Amino acid sequence: MREIVMVLRDLKGVEDPLEVKWEVEDNPLGLEWFYALKQNFIGPDAMCPLHPLEKSHCLNGWIDTVGGTNNPGLRDIPTMCDELNWAIRTVNNFYKDKGYPHIDLHFTPEALQSDQYRDLMNQLHHHFELLIGQVWDVSDWFKMANRETIYAIRVLNNNCHQIENIINSVDLQKISSDRKTLHQSIMLSFNGINWLHPDKEKKQYMRYNVTDDAYDYWSPNYEWGHLYAYYCQLGKRHVEAFYDEDPHIDHKNISGIRYFTGEATMNLCTMFAPGSGMPKEQRPEFIKWLVDNGFDPEDKKNAYGHGVVARIELPMDYKQYHDEIIKRNDVYKLGWRENGVESIREFDYTWKEQVLGEIQISKDIDNDELEAKRARQRN
Repeated sequence: MREIVMVLRDLKGVEDPLEVKWEVEDNPLGLEWFYALKQNFIGPDAMCPLHPLEKSHCLNGWIDTVGGTNNPGLRDIPTMCDELNWAIRTVNNFYKDKGYPHIDLHFTPEALQSDQYRDLMNQLHHHFELLIGQVWDVSDWFKMANRETIYAIRVLNNNCHQIENIINSVDLQKISSDRKTLHQSIMLSFNGINWLHPDKEKKQYMRYNVTDDAYDYWSPNYEWGHLYAYYCQLGKRHVEAFYDEDPHIDHKNISGIRYFTGEATMNLCTMFAPGSGMPKEQRPEFIKWLVDNGFDPEDKKNAYGHGVVARIELPMDYKQYHDEIIKRNDVYKLGWRENGVESIREFDYTWKEQVLGEIQISKDIDNDELEAKRARQRN
């Protein structure tokens, strides 16, 4: 038996730590993903065993207000608007004389509650796509960026999706408590800079191609609690482009999951219980959208549904478990157990510490590279 283990903690100090466990799927999908996790981030053979978990893009859709919150583990809308406006200024300043068009966007909680909202988010994501390109076709803009600008470009994408998840949760809570959870998740991603343990060798984790056999296990089912394969590439999945009604996105930036890295998403939408097999099929409107936009609905490599890599182990009713999980606000430990062996990493920092650390190390790297360049010119 192969298990994934996560420990959640409460930064407010009210709730005790909570261990959450999953059983890895014993099929090509689960086993290929598990191999990637052990090779990349967690285990004795991991290439990047000290790389931090991305806590600044981890707990998504947990807030049900557009205003501020005093929860130390959750990122609220005012904070993310401020971060976005900083990122836009940083990008504009860097590319000012380099040919990239000025990003004329400004984010406030009020703008996100207006008729501008959907177009604002689509424009923001389109700038991110132009600036970064694709994993398999990195843009020239990204190649010329310094480290602080690279971090700012990442903020454009991360905060775009996090804000969308909160706005959607705020709107959906008016319908039902289950609907409110539709965009709740825990993203277990290792994207970003190793600000805690700077790696002078700049080791890179691997992206492993999803095999034909693994694609056979994708399905429309999106049950609560399971771990699903993470979208460890750039752009949008087909279903995201469909729901966003995005006229700005280039078709080459719409793609299904192509790679495993060992990263995953825990689905916290309570609409579909574990074991329910729901939803059973894709929406007809989505199928029509695929055909209208030149995508083959039968092409399994487009990974239209969801890929379960590990199934939740339930110690209680799943809705009770959901309530226990969201009482916590920080992923403290993550790892695995297999045949009596375990490898569990500890992540003893907060998202705020990570944000400040990544910005500072980006500036430090840029300053060091600038000094090195000046030294070469003097010689």
